[in-house]
Parts: sequence; structure tokens; C-alpha cells
Amino acid sequence: MRARVGLIALCCTIMLCFLTGCNYNSGTVEDERKDPYYLKGKDQLSRKDYSGAEDSFLKALESNPRNSAAHLELGIIYEEGRQDYVGAIYYYQKYLRLMGPKGDDPVIRGRITSCKRSFVLQSGITPDSSTLERQLEQVVANNQNLQISLKNLNASHEALKVENAELRSRLVQQDAELARAQSLLAGAATLQRVPTQVNTPNLLQSNQTQPFARETAPQRVGVYAIQAGDNFERVARKMNTKTKVISDLNPGVDPRKLQIGQEIKVPVQ
Repeated sequence: MRARVGLIALCCTIMLCFLTGCNYNSGTVEDERKDPYYLKGKDQLSRKDYSGAEDSFLKALESNPRNSAAHLELGIIYEEGRQDYVGAIYYYQKYLRLMGPKGDDPVIRGRITSCKRSFVLQSGITPDSSTLERQLEQVVANNQNLQISLKNLNASHEALKVENAELRSRLVQQDAELARAQSLLAGAATLQRVPTQVNTPNLLQSNQTQPFARETAPQRVGVYAIQAGDNFERVARKMNTKTKVISDLNPGVDPRKLQIGQEIKVPVQ
């Protein structure tokens, strides 16, 4: 009998609040209701776009987790739009905690009680179970922990994305450095090829009675591959010799038509 009287009183209270224009946001800070995401959510809620309104209110909480008005609206969406009574209880309780003792709202307390009853009917738990209240509180606590874990996972995912981008940048830089090193090694290998030997015959003086003249030291000749920007003068500087020496060693080569990779003869010290 007392339970029926209490339920009738609760229904009367809720109806009176609606008739008199009871405002759930009366205890919220005015700036919370000026948040652009909050305003967008209210507009979507007026058009019964529950999914869009939920996203907007969640974004309002990302910018200000203590936005009590957004918690209240999410509680209404979870109760009326999604019939997710555990989620509704979570957001209603967050709203009451943020409002503090002065903002204790009997209408919201009534909504929490109604959500608990709806959850019992929805889950098939017997109403006379002595552990019902503890079970429901545990479900609400688990839901809160899951939301915290999801937030931490999202933060870890963003950190991994940043780390992956940095690793990709390092790999690109290392590839560029490796390509430069390979190019330098290829140039060094070209210069270190085994030089060919050009022997100059010994010249004897016409007078056989005179001793042999000093033999001319044979000139050692190597092969050089033309690189970008090379000409005979630049090659001569690289080989520490004169342009004429390069020209004499390559009489059939036109210095104006050198091509990259073309091999010419050069003196080797």
C-alpha cells in the first residue's frame, strides 16, 4: 500500500513539474548551456534525432567533463530514446553529483527510480530479489568503468598513431641516407678499378758506345666513369692532373658530348 502511495506521489510530482515548466537545467552554470555542441544537441533532440543529439552532448563533455546540463540530457536520451536504463542511471547520477546538495532534484531522483524498475522488467529479474539493488549498482559501476577504459584506449590509439607517423618519417630519412651512401660507394668503386698498364718502349741513343738513356717511367692509366656535370677540366681536377693529359689519353672522345656513365682513360698516381 505504501509503495502504491509513493508511486502515485512520484507521478503527481513529475506531472506537476511538466505543467509548471520545471527546468532540469535550473542548477547548471549558464555557460554550460552556451556550449555550441550543447546547443546543437538540443536542436537535434527537438527533432527527435537521438543519435545525433547523443554525439553532440558527448562532444560537449569532451570539452568540459563537468557539464552537468550535458549529463542530464544524455540521461534523458538513454532513458527515452534508447531504453538503456543503466546508461540513463549513470548520467542522472553524474548530474546530481555535479549539482551538489543544493541541486538535489526530486524529479531526477524519480527518474532514477523509474529506470531501476524498467531495468528489472527488461532483464527479467524478480522484483522481490533481496540482491536486486546491489546488482543494479554493480551494473552501473561496471558501465562507468567500461567508459573510462574506452577513453583510455582511445588515448592510447592516438598515441600509437603519432608514434607510427614518427617511425615512418625516420624510415624515409634512413632510406634517403642509404641511397646517398650507395651512390658514394659506387663512385669510389669506379675509381678503384685495376688500372691498365701502357708500356713505352725504351729509346736507345744512336751512338751504341754511349750508355743507355734513362728509361721513361711507364704511365699508369685507369678508367673513369663520367658523372653528372663532368667535363675534361673537372675530371682533370679530380685526378690531380691537367686537362691536356686527359685530352691526350682520349683522342677520339669529344669533350662536348660526354654522357653519364661513359668511360674514359685517366692517369693514375
